[in-house]
Amino acid sequence: MNLFRFLIYISLFLLSIQFIDGMWLNLFVQFSPFTGMMNFMFNYGPIFMFHVFIGFILFILSLIEFVAFTRNQPIGVFLPLLNLLSIIMAGISGMLFMVTGFSNNYYSFIMAIGFIISIMSNSLMLVKVRF
Repeated sequence: MNLFRFLIYISLFLLSIQFIDGMWLNLFVQFSPFTGMMNFMFNYGPIFMFHVFIGFILFILSLIEFVAFTRNQPIGVFLPLLNLLSIIMAGISGMLFMVTGFSNNYYSFIMAIGFIISIMSNSLMLVKVRF
């Protein structure tokens, strides 16, 4: 297996972990502006910080994929750039969701769209990459 395929497999694995963690936070955590951020971090901080950490790792990995793929693979710039921009979009909307007190569901929806675009672009890169 070459390095490019390995990077994509790692990205897809981390995106799966990110999805499971994000769904757990979305379904089982009560985001109440009345309890305060300190109470939220005390109760759910490790899970939330893990979600943020995986998101940061995905950003770094998509940046590495963008540089590596545009230099060494004939798949073009579009898919790696789309992947990078979708991760950035998901990260920014996640920060905005947090800043608004976890109350603006549009930012959560944009985060989900960024996730889906990243899954699709990574899957298409996996198909197009040389063996």
